[in-house]
Amino acid sequence: MDVSARFVVALRAGALALALVLLVLGLALVAFGFLVAGFCLWLASHLGAPAATAITGASLLVLGVLVAVVGALKLRPPPAAPQQAAPSSGATALSLASSLLGALVRSTPKGALIGALLLGMLTEFLSPTPPKRPPNDKA
Repeated sequence: MDVSARFVVALRAGALALALVLLVLGLALVAFGFLVAGFCLWLASHLGAPAATAITGASLLVLGVLVAVVGALKLRPPPAAPQQAAPSSGATALSLASSLLGALVRSTPKGALIGALLLGMLTEFLSPTPPKRPPNDKA
C-alpha cells in the first residue's frame, strides 16, 4: 500500500472520528438542555415561575463561572522551575570523595572496610564535641 492510499485511509478514519465526537457532544448538550428545563419546571411547581427561572439562571451562571475558573487554572502555564544553585565546594568534594570511595570499594572491598574503620575511629577521636555519657553513669 503506497503512502497516498494510507493517507486517504487515515484521513477518512480521522473524519469519521471527528464526526462521532461532534455527534456525541451535540447529544450531550441537548440532554443537558432537557435536564435544565426539567429542573426549571420542577422548581416552578414548588416555588413559582419567576423564582424557578431566577434560580435556574443563577445555577447556570455559577456553573459557567466554575468551568471558566477551572479552565483558566488548567490553561495557566506551569510555574518556572527554581534555578539550581551551583554546587558548593563541599558538595563537589563530597561527590568526588563518593566516586573515589566507590572505585576503592569495587577494587579492594577488604581494604575499603579497614579504611572506613580507621577513618571512623580517627573522626571520633578528632571530633570537637565531647562524647556523651551513658544515662546510667553517675559520675
